[in-house]
Amino acid sequence: MNKKWIYILLTSSLIITLVVVFTVITVQKKNDPELESSKEDIKIVSEVIRETGSEIPTLKDFGIKEEGTIEFFIQEEKVEKIDNTKVSAYDVKMTVGEKEYTSILKFEDTIAPEVNLKEVSIEEGATYTIENFIESCKDISSTCHYSYESEEMGSYQAAGTYKIVILTEDDSKNVSKKETTLTIQTKKQEVTITPLLKNVELGADIDTTSPNMFVTVSNPIDIESCEVNTDLNSKKVGKYQYTVTCGQYKLENQTIIVSDTTAPVVKLKTLVILPNSEIKIEDFVDFVEDESDYSFILSTEVDTSVEGTYEVPITVEDDYGNKTKVIGKLVISADAPNSISSQTPTPAPPAKTFVEKKDEVTTKVEKKYGTTITYTTTTTYNYYSDNSKEKVGEKTTTNIDYSTFNATTAEMKPEAKTLYQQNVNELKEVLKYVNQYRSEVSASPLVLDETLSILATVRAIEMGWSNNFSHTRPNGKPCFQILEEENINGAAAENIAFGYANAAAVSEGWKNSSGHYKNMTNSDYRHIGIGKAVVNGKIYWVQIFTD
Repeated sequence: MNKKWIYILLTSSLIITLVVVFTVITVQKKNDPELESSKEDIKIVSEVIRETGSEIPTLKDFGIKEEGTIEFFIQEEKVEKIDNTKVSAYDVKMTVGEKEYTSILKFEDTIAPEVNLKEVSIEEGATYTIENFIESCKDISSTCHYSYESEEMGSYQAAGTYKIVILTEDDSKNVSKKETTLTIQTKKQEVTITPLLKNVELGADIDTTSPNMFVTVSNPIDIESCEVNTDLNSKKVGKYQYTVTCGQYKLENQTIIVSDTTAPVVKLKTLVILPNSEIKIEDFVDFVEDESDYSFILSTEVDTSVEGTYEVPITVEDDYGNKTKVIGKLVISADAPNSISSQTPTPAPPAKTFVEKKDEVTTKVEKKYGTTITYTTTTTYNYYSDNSKEKVGEKTTTNIDYSTFNATTAEMKPEAKTLYQQNVNELKEVLKYVNQYRSEVSASPLVLDETLSILATVRAIEMGWSNNFSHTRPNGKPCFQILEEENINGAAAENIAFGYANAAAVSEGWKNSSGHYKNMTNSDYRHIGIGKAVVNGKIYWVQIFTD
């Protein structure tokens, strides 16, 4: 064999050997999982971030599809149980077969606390803290920390209604912002209502609508704002009840006794008769005045057969035992007029005589904005023997049930618009005083806004017809709800008053109250609404300020 053929054979053998080796290696790679997994080393997620409270990640979340083990470490110390409710970070070690991989796991808090606020109402002089406004706060990973949006929100003192904005922050600096309301009520002063009327003489002239007849009151109550509810009938002996209501103060179930302690007033005349004439006591009487029925008593027998002048003792007694003793003058003379003689006179037709006094009661019920008004009219008649009657008195009492008030802003608006047009000149006079006060502190003048004035008048109407003099509406919502209904937003304040007769008086009253004066002179406000309404004799005033 020559060298050329030897070279060819060796070369062929080498090529065949290389092909066989390559084929074996390829088959091994296809069947070896470790070799296959090594292709995916670069797919490991280097850092996995989860929200606190979410599930603990598995191998798949780190990019590993094969089965294996996973361990967590903090500063090289193995952690047996992960706390996924707290902000934290872990080193992650994963083992698949003989391969080890590493990554990082973080739990982060990016969700603001879930906080619910409540409205707070206090009296002037009372203190409040930010916690008073918190109803509940929920944050899965940390504690809730509270602060006011501005410092002044934590230091209001004057009477009024204020918007409170509270910021709630968790340990991860996530912040939620919510609003509520603080109402500071004018401090209640000690009020004394003292009864005056306990005993009434029958027939006394009593104005049952005038509180001055029944009670005295201490400041700051205006007695003219009080209301009397009574069944008193001073024309009839008996016991009666009365209640006096002065705003939120009430004197209830007071007893009045109507009695007759006054003796009849009697005037006699001289009686001249013929001898042997028949006489009657009534012949001596010129008139008798008494609130009840009465009778006559002749103390001695009179002998009419002997001429002369005689004194005749007569007693007049009313139905309640009050007596008047008088002396009648009797002249017996043959020269007396023939109309009085000893002969039996022709009977006269029976005279019309008083029989009894009776009351007739009628009731009328009306509704206004749901409030129930009941008018009870008592008419007093004298009834006579001929079946006739005579009206001798009448009185009407009014009872108002404010608990049925149910009107909406829309239902009260028509009347509010009418009242605004009627009162606009007086409202402009209030505006003049307000801007005068503002000029004294270098604040720009306010502009009278018709829309706000109609809403202020609605507030005055609803306070009167619900008997609820308060910055809280009759529906239980804060006064600013009326602005929200009209989509009026921003800073706002409200002043209310009642009982003041005119613009000058109510403006002076507001000026002398620090909280009300502060609202009137606050330079942040640019617009004002002013309302006035008279309900059942009470005058209600309202101011609404906005920026």
